[in-house]
Amino acid sequence: MSRRFRMLLATAALTALAGVAAAQAATEQQVFTGEIEGQLDTSVRMKTGATTDFHIKVFTVHDFAVECKGEDGTVKRATLKGRIGIGNEGGFHARDDNGTSTFNVRGKIEGRRAEGVFRLSGKIETTTGETQKCDSGQLDWSAHASAS
Repeated sequence: MSRRFRMLLATAALTALAGVAAAQAATEQQVFTGEIEGQLDTSVRMKTGATTDFHIKVFTVHDFAVECKGEDGTVKRATLKGRIGIGNEGGFHARDDNGTSTFNVRGKIEGRRAEGVFRLSGKIETTTGETQKCDSGQLDWSAHASAS
């Protein structure tokens, strides 16, 4: 075997290993935390999957304002779970409509930063057990990946 041929094989093997390592690093689970813009004491938490394809496993928003029949209220938690696909350019969209309320999330992940909008509307049960028609309106959110 010629020296040049051995060198090409070694280079090809190193390139293949580097590609596998890069793919594994790109699909490791990440946890993003942040807040809703313009609302104090809110939080956004998003967790990506640690599999061979990149997706969001959980998107949760805590303590955000809604308007219910002309009165202000607060939703303690709204969560989307499942397998929300992330496109090649980092964009994602998910909607959960359970027949009484709709939770709609749209965003984009760029490196260690994520941002987007969401809206929760429909019939929501209050802390007193009463059901009211409420709407958060479109709310902007942003988050950063936690340090590994």
